[in-house]
Amino acid sequence: GVMQTDGLGFRGTQVLIFIRRHKRATGDVPSYAEIRDKLGFNDRSEVGKVIARLERRGLLRRSGDGRERRIKLDAQRPPSHAA
Repeated sequence: GVMQTDGLGFRGTQVLIFIRRHKRATGDVPSYAEIRDKLGFNDRSEVGKVIARLERRGLLRRSGDGRERRIKLDAQRPPSHAA
């Protein structure tokens, strides 16, 4: 399917694609620190701003408390139930 990345900006698109690829490759979402390091952000708060923007658009959700920040991708398709 075509990914709706209109208006996300370069960073938003980059982060979303990275999260999806990481999830597909490892079965888990990356941490803020991993996103920061891989995509060359200055700090985690910048990552958080981009994540918040993606969240407002309904492209992903954050879960957990402030210490353990977790990202959940909203399933665009039914999840595959890997045993």
